[in-house]
Amino acid sequence: MRRIHVNRLGVWAAVILSATGLAAADVRISSYGYNTSMTVNAPNQFSVTVENLGPDPASGISLKATLPDGAELVPSAGCTAAANLVTCTLPNLATGRSTRQTVHFIPRNVAKARVEFEVQSSDDNNPANNSAGYDANIFPQNVLEVRAGSANPALREASKGQKNLPVLQFTLTNKTEFPAIFDDVDQKTPVHVNRIFLKASGTGHDAKDLTAVRLYEDANANGRVDAGERLVQTLVFPIDDGTLMLEGPSLYPDSPESRQVTYLVTYDLDDQVRPGTLGALVAGMGLGLLALGFLGGPAQRRRRPLWWLMVLTVLTLGACTQPATSQPEPTAFTYGLRVTVVETDSAFNLLEGTLPISGATLTVAR
Repeated sequence: MRRIHVNRLGVWAAVILSATGLAAADVRISSYGYNTSMTVNAPNQFSVTVENLGPDPASGISLKATLPDGAELVPSAGCTAAANLVTCTLPNLATGRSTRQTVHFIPRNVAKARVEFEVQSSDDNNPANNSAGYDANIFPQNVLEVRAGSANPALREASKGQKNLPVLQFTLTNKTEFPAIFDDVDQKTPVHVNRIFLKASGTGHDAKDLTAVRLYEDANANGRVDAGERLVQTLVFPIDDGTLMLEGPSLYPDSPESRQVTYLVTYDLDDQVRPGTLGALVAGMGLGLLALGFLGGPAQRRRRPLWWLMVLTVLTLGACTQPATSQPEPTAFTYGLRVTVVETDSAFNLLEGTLPISGATLTVAR
């Protein structure tokens, strides 16, 4: 938000009028601000601060704003519009008090905009500081499309120890269109993608069973890792069903090559997958304690009641943590991946596409 302060023209005139008994109030536009990156066909705003310099209270205050041709008013509380003139009713102001009014509008067919303001009050005797204005550039609205790639892998079986298994393909495209009003604009802004979030899923343990998660630029968008394709990042999941954060590209609107990038995510599988159940662990502990209970001499035999109590406790815990007979240990585990969030550097960038985007689900036998 850019803020500009208006100089105090007319203040001494108000003081002189006050001394002669002719002044009542002195309202002025003390500052105004606006979005420095206004975009076409999207809501933008400007705001004005109105202040009463006194010496008396000000009432019957209104603010008028003249919008440029090609701008459409977005209704705001306390404001009405007739053609391109917006009139807002402001509250009464005691001496030294101020109020702020924000007006929202949508530029439809304009690349540059100048908005003029004028404040009025039934008690104001100093019109010299009642007007202000600003010039603003209007930019195209960037449109980023996020979608699954044309060769997004399908669910399939995989084997332990396999490397560079494609699991997810997705495409980012700068789809910004430039109306004729921007033909003379020297710089057409790109879309900067700050972060991309990938979320793991499945019954397998992603942090233990996946030794590497690789992100490639899939130059020919065929869903495979080919020689010469750029490796962007290599990561690992910190926890099971974890999330990875990727840095995104900058997509420029100058040519088809700079507008789009297709990513391919691959998995490296460990040469073993681990069930890791607590029941198996405590069952093993119980058998070990049971064996120890039958070993040793007379001293150990005197402690057998304590051993039996420990064995009973451990085996009970193992029984409670074992899967029910209707849910036996799985013979295979699954590993999946989704694009859940794509963040750009500006709230004015429009995101198209449906998230999350799911990739393949890999099924790996134990």
